[in-house]
Amino acid sequence: MVGLTCIPLVILGGFVHLHIVIIKDQKNKKAHEHSTHLACEAAGSIRTVASLTREEDCLHLYSESLEGPLQESKTSSFWSNMLYTITQLMWTCGAAADIVNLLDSKPSIDADSTEGSIHFENIHFWYPTCPGVCILRDLNLTVGSGTYVALVGASGCGKRTTIQLPIEYRKHIALASQEPTLYASTIRFNILLGATKPAKKNSRPSLPDSFDAEVGGKGSQLSGDHCDCADNSTLEKIVQKALDSAAKGQTTIVIAHRLPTIQNADCIYFIKDGAVHKSGIHDKLIALCGGYYECVQIQALNKR
Repeated sequence: MVGLTCIPLVILGGFVHLHIVIIKDQKNKKAHEHSTHLACEAAGSIRTVASLTREEDCLHLYSESLEGPLQESKTSSFWSNMLYTITQLMWTCGAAADIVNLLDSKPSIDADSTEGSIHFENIHFWYPTCPGVCILRDLNLTVGSGTYVALVGASGCGKRTTIQLPIEYRKHIALASQEPTLYASTIRFNILLGATKPAKKNSRPSLPDSFDAEVGGKGSQLSGDHCDCADNSTLEKIVQKALDSAAKGQTTIVIAHRLPTIQNADCIYFIKDGAVHKSGIHDKLIALCGGYYECVQIQALNKR
């Protein structure tokens, strides 16, 4: 509101600044016309000027014709710049006040509460960089407290955007990303960055330097299959067991790529074109023979 209040004053200051600049330019133009006229007259009658030894007088007249406008230009420039600085300070103070008010404002969502459900009701969303592309279109879904919910759908349907929306609860959310970040240091360093419990003694990496092995930037010195994509059933079971253990008693939202891993979810939302197309448990969605059923069949064929 403070910023909006300053807008008329900033516009007025800008108008006055522009007016001063225009007047200054007009005066400079007239002064230069006069000085140019004197110089042309002296040059046109240079023989007469030289014969009368009046070169110094002509130079003095020419300098005087420029001195007055020069001083006026300095004065007007000073006040013009001063006015511009004041208007910018007013605008900056107004913007700073709006930022302070925004930082001091309290969200309508109780971010300290971890009870209750998460509701998405008639959500429409697009990114500022692509205002013409609507990612979510009238999205409606509910994540009950302590439930295990899965989001399924084609790439670009809005799954990742959906789980990024409840930002007010960030301090109560733990994210297990498909591509974890590894810093260019040792395995021990990366584990300790987010460790809440000491690692089990029998959980040791099979590398020559064990926990002191360097992983490189983004894990560039490590190799291995992606447990969620490659045919590595043993590793997939280990990871899935760890995720299931961490999800017990917690509200869990999963973006599913391998559909067999979410067959026991409390609710599966099949998202299409930014909205919930179908929802229900695995058996119900299979019986509907819709988009979810087609995804299951495609994955089954690919596995064969």
